[in-house]
Amino acid sequence: MKAVVSSVNKITARTICGELSAFMKFYKTNLAELAEKYNLTPIQLFAMNALQQKQTAGEGGTMSGLANALHCDASNVTGIVDRLSALKFITRQENPNDRRVKTLQLTAHGQAVLKAINADLPAKLNCTLLTAEERSQLHGLLVKLNPKILNPDLANNQK
Repeated sequence: MKAVVSSVNKITARTICGELSAFMKFYKTNLAELAEKYNLTPIQLFAMNALQQKQTAGEGGTMSGLANALHCDASNVTGIVDRLSALKFITRQENPNDRRVKTLQLTAHGQAVLKAINADLPAKLNCTLLTAEERSQLHGLLVKLNPKILNPDLANNQK
């Protein structure tokens, strides 16, 4: 523990950026492994999470809304939605008020798969190794680095 404490002043912002990048790679690798168990790609999993957030908020997902959430062109979303629909993870229906708009909804099967993946994620990312105090500290630091964590709507209003 002394080595860590004595080197605290040597940890630079650039070091933290490198460590965050390494953790992002670790996160992506483990997320991909979890997604693969259900024949999903990470982007399909992100799409399902985005739709779940919309459903939790009492809103229906749309193709354009999903494209916005995934930060991609609407034309790219079509293939993602086609695959998720074929796997019976989501449904796609015409909006009765505007047939040009497709409403997307997670199926019960899709919700169950997402719940299973999200239940496995903390252990896969070693978050279960942290004490309650360490989780609180990490949460505080992540919010400090990205206040949008507490208010995801800020992410939609800023580029």
